[in-house]
Amino acid sequence: MGAAVSFPAVASLVPHRPPMLLIDALIEASDDRAVCAATPREGGCFVVDGVLPAEVFLEHMAQTVAALVGWRAARHGGVARRGFLVGAMELVLYADGARVGDALTVEATRLAGDDEAGSFRCVMRRGGEALAEATLSVMLEPA
Repeated sequence: MGAAVSFPAVASLVPHRPPMLLIDALIEASDDRAVCAATPREGGCFVVDGVLPAEVFLEHMAQTVAALVGWRAARHGGVARRGFLVGAMELVLYADGARVGDALTVEATRLAGDDEAGSFRCVMRRGGEALAEATLSVMLEPA
């Protein structure tokens, strides 16, 4: 068995800061795929009556894409750059929301593109249950 991989704090990979930083940790990554963990917390941004509304899942997906792109940049001596969500296609919300304390994972897989712009298939899960999925198109600000 290989040694466990340690990833940098997500705050060093994405341009977001609390309260808008919605993902907690990068837990898996390769050149074209990342998985992040997230747990809605009472008092957290967007949480109402103990529920994180499903509409916010899109932002979790976008931040997971940002973590993947930021991790790739860090591995090659670069820094995280601000990105822009250009579009979300095929967004499907399978749940009305997530509850405070739910252990969520968000997976982003690059379908096409490079480090300047790309298309990513994203899935948000609670355990084995898919809560949402979409294909995101993103662009990075010029270096």
